[in-house]
Amino acid sequence: MSINRSRQVIVISTDYRDLRKAAFQEYVVASDFNVVKLPPTVTPHAGASLGVAFVAAALSLGVCMGLSFQNIADGPDLLKLVRKLDRNLLSEDIQSDCFDTLDITQRAGPGDWIAIWGGSSTTANIASQLARLAGLHVLLIANQAKHGMRLARDSALRPDLLVDSHDQARAVDIIQGSLSGKLRFGLDTQGRDSAEALGRSMKTREAAMGSIPTPPRTPTTTHLVGLAALPNVPATGGLIYHRVPIKLFHEVPQVGSAITLWLETLLGKGVITLPDVLAVEEGFSGVNRGLDRMRRGEISGGRAVVDVSVAKTI
Repeated sequence: MSINRSRQVIVISTDYRDLRKAAFQEYVVASDFNVVKLPPTVTPHAGASLGVAFVAAALSLGVCMGLSFQNIADGPDLLKLVRKLDRNLLSEDIQSDCFDTLDITQRAGPGDWIAIWGGSSTTANIASQLARLAGLHVLLIANQAKHGMRLARDSALRPDLLVDSHDQARAVDIIQGSLSGKLRFGLDTQGRDSAEALGRSMKTREAAMGSIPTPPRTPTTTHLVGLAALPNVPATGGLIYHRVPIKLFHEVPQVGSAITLWLETLLGKGVITLPDVLAVEEGFSGVNRGLDRMRRGEISGGRAVVDVSVAKTI
């Protein structure tokens, strides 16, 4: 890849064990297939808010659920791309998630429903947009008191159905009642408890109560992707758990370049709406300030960006 010296880029660092890439620093080392060239219409601060969230969303949808992005600005079919690779080229801990957990005939496609728990997160923001652009129906579970108005007003983020996450049991009941038998794909961005709740939501009421409809429906699998954690309870009744094979992005050049080149196209054409930048801190000391503000709940539903090229005097 050729990049002019003055070109604005973002480096998406998913290899957290390599401190040359993952640490907060002014200069970083990057594989060329993990570098995204920003168009003039996207500022560095806006671009910095995107990175890992886009990769996580693309791999969750494209590999774990098998959703093709070919009808979105000529995007990649990541599942086909990955399954053409030699299995032994991949790290052993992601081989099963890439080759075994999804039957190609059960992949997501237009008309399917996807539920995203933690619908206000940046990854949910991106995943929701990509899913809708690919023809899926989107159900978001989020805190309506904090984020409901923002999600309702923004046409790019507005889901087909929004469920309040405040009462977890009530949310599960609403999802089962609204989409019983139709919900095959789920993405959790929060943690183990919400992932377990999402898993319960994906069961029909008959299955949840231990009864079987007559005649039995055609067997299908349901798929739950846990971004932060997977449920402690075993997967039953055709439900399959997935971990996001994030290593694909930085270990497999074919996958990394497919995602970064597609992201460049999406940004250049303005196909996706970027996450809101709610705070910009300055200097390396701003890293902890930004994290503290996030812990206090001052930054929610958007991103905090730290400009390390600016030295802030304290």
